[in-house]
Amino acid sequence: MLQVESRDGASHVALQGELTIYQAAELAERFLPLLRREEGLVIDLSDVSDMDSSCAQMLMLARRHCQARGHGCALVNHSQPVIDVFETLGLVSWFGDPVVLPGESGPKNRPGMDAGMGGGA
Repeated sequence: MLQVESRDGASHVALQGELTIYQAAELAERFLPLLRREEGLVIDLSDVSDMDSSCAQMLMLARRHCQARGHGCALVNHSQPVIDVFETLGLVSWFGDPVVLPGESGPKNRPGMDAGMGGGA
């Protein structure tokens, strides 16, 4: 479900597998305590095989919490299921992280996206 490593002044979190309402309680139990750390978050989404709005809400909470504490929160390596949910919910530009589509060689901002670690203004 998730792996965590602290390095370079940030918690690097790799989310994995299905992240739906059925895993939300377990994910919250393991993920939310990371928000108490005095460092930013880098959340790798490359191994997410399924996601719904419950996980999207948790990622939104993480972004808001980090911003309020003056820490960065970057979402990286979005899997296709994550991109699909973000597009359906209109969150691609809210998060503002560069999204690399399968087959692309580097990060590119999607139409309507702001660059950087902003989001949710």
